[in-house]
Amino acid sequence: MIKKTYYTTILKKIIDFILGFCGIWILNGLLGFLLWQPQVLSGAIFQDVIIPVLVVDIFCCFIAILLKRKFISIGIVISLIVVLLLFLGSCAVLLSSLGRG
Repeated sequence: MIKKTYYTTILKKIIDFILGFCGIWILNGLLGFLLWQPQVLSGAIFQDVIIPVLVVDIFCCFIAILLKRKFISIGIVISLIVVLLLFLGSCAVLLSSLGRG
């Protein structure tokens, strides 16, 4: 039976957040490595690698929520938001430098 309150100290919250934030990078790296096919260099990488990785991320969030360890899922979501912001920032830098010289 799962305890009603898993987080009795702040240290458990921090450890679970770091586990979710860093663990999803390790899981995505392993899954991307297993799904990567170097002979396919077209737009198929989106459907062959990125979509399954995102599905696994969402599945991991739901599993962490069901196990009453919400800080793991918060770490996963924050990690995905950081990646999205880095991607949008790099796109903005590239687009702003296209008009110059």
